[in-house]
Amino acid sequence: MRTLTSTLAALTFFFILVFMSCKKDAGTGPPPTNITGAIDPALTTGTWRIGFFSHNSEDQTTNYTAYKFQFSETGNVTVTNNDVSYNGSWMGSDDNSQLKLNLNFMSNSPLDLLSHDWTVFQQTSTQINLRYVNGKDNTDFLTLNKNLVK
Repeated sequence: MRTLTSTLAALTFFFILVFMSCKKDAGTGPPPTNITGAIDPALTTGTWRIGFFSHNSEDQTTNYTAYKFQFSETGNVTVTNNDVSYNGSWMGSDDNSQLKLNLNFMSNSPLDLLSHDWTVFQQTSTQINLRYVNGKDNTDFLTLNKNLVK
């Protein structure tokens, strides 16, 4: 009986020691996905196109492949689709250590779905990846690709 009690006490001590030495590692999990700073100045040079657009978990990219976006340094954006043009505005900002790209288009235009305060989670001089968490617990994604001139 004494051996059983000693064995149980040793096992209990062992498990307490193991569980107390385990701690949550703050370095695990996905890396931060928000970036800070400023929108890449390349946004205001050349034209851009939508490489990917998902709204309410539905891929909408094909609805926007013919649109070309021209961002001006003054905060205006002109979007053309063949002979039709749409005007809107854009603004970059750093909001709570999250780089944002705010896009605004008239509510009756086909670009209205793009009118959001997008969070930039990756950018280069030729691509900007954005996300917007809407009130329906869905995340919209938008990728802008620069049209490269050959």
